[in-house]
Amino acid sequence: MKKETGIITLGILVALMPFLGFPRLFEAILLVAFGLGIAVLGFLLRKGQLGALWPKGRSADVYTENSAPQKNDSEINERPSHSE
Repeated sequence: MKKETGIITLGILVALMPFLGFPRLFEAILLVAFGLGIAVLGFLLRKGQLGALWPKGRSADVYTENSAPQKNDSEINERPSHSE
């Protein structure tokens, strides 16, 4: 079952719960379970959407581009030559 279909199905069940005639305790337990199911599916959908925005291998660090330029090892070890 797709996540979207699961959310729709659980939403319909939540809407129908008052009319199904279950005892209050059983109805409360089912509503909590359905609500948790909707929340978990929603988080999974959100995670999937965020994964599509950030391709693998790409950093999500927004400050990387704004950092000061860094010297590589060869530039650090070189001493400036003074010509006299």
